[in-house]
Amino acid sequence: MGRGRYPLRVRHVPIILAILVGGCSAEPQPVRVVSYNVKALDWTDLQSPSWPRAVKDEDLLVTLRAVEPDLAGLQETRRQRDGAAQADELAAALGLHAWSVTTTTAFLPWLQENAILSRYDLLERQDVDLGPDPTSAENRRFLYARLQLPNGAALHVGNVHDFTDAAKQLPALQQIASFLRDRVRAEDHLVWTGDFNFAPSDEASAPYSYVTRQLSPTVIDPLLRLGVAPAAPEQHTSPASSPKRRIDFIFVSPGITVRSYRAITTPVPSTVYPDHLAVCAELEIPP
Repeated sequence: MGRGRYPLRVRHVPIILAILVGGCSAEPQPVRVVSYNVKALDWTDLQSPSWPRAVKDEDLLVTLRAVEPDLAGLQETRRQRDGAAQADELAAALGLHAWSVTTTTAFLPWLQENAILSRYDLLERQDVDLGPDPTSAENRRFLYARLQLPNGAALHVGNVHDFTDAAKQLPALQQIASFLRDRVRAEDHLVWTGDFNFAPSDEASAPYSYVTRQLSPTVIDPLLRLGVAPAAPEQHTSPASSPKRRIDFIFVSPGITVRSYRAITTPVPSTVYPDHLAVCAELEIPP
């Protein structure tokens, strides 16, 4: 009796495992990630009455549709008085899920927001108030989400629009690191997009060095993985009309494979808006 039951159990092990993992693939999951500051400040009907709102969204979509991101961290999207959110409109046009968080503390005639767009359901969403910006009616915020990829991998996602004041950048990054340490283990996968407002630097005290050398959980600059100088002119993102600095980044955890990384120079919308180039990373996330 015992010998008859044992082979039956062995035969069913693959079926049981497939049920437990939900039929997930054991292959790495390709994920195309975009970080994009879309500069809502120049897009209000009050400031630009000659540019209808629909044209502005379509102009953005010239770049986003060409890239077809699976995941996008957007900075400076907007929400109108009627509640319509630009992040929702862009996500609907791209077939993605959207989550946006307001950053402005006063209605200007719009609210400024940051957003995460994702092809996959956002299973967990939290935002972190990084404090007031002394130069604007805005509280800088960090957006965090967790999602599950088709291959079963859990992916932690961050998006930030950091302070322009250099003295406030490092404390904000340290606050974000503290938040992430409670949620992201060393073996987990993390993708962090943003307009960080700082450029690559070898100085030990620089915010860039803190993120790439001291941050826990650990992240890397994909360009270093690809053997490209982090401050290479072709990677500059701001201003879009004549890029002179690289201040927009996609940082990833070391276990993620980087296939490519580039500033998107074609196609791009009018250089009048936005004032940043988008950044795109082709990644593979292990199961």
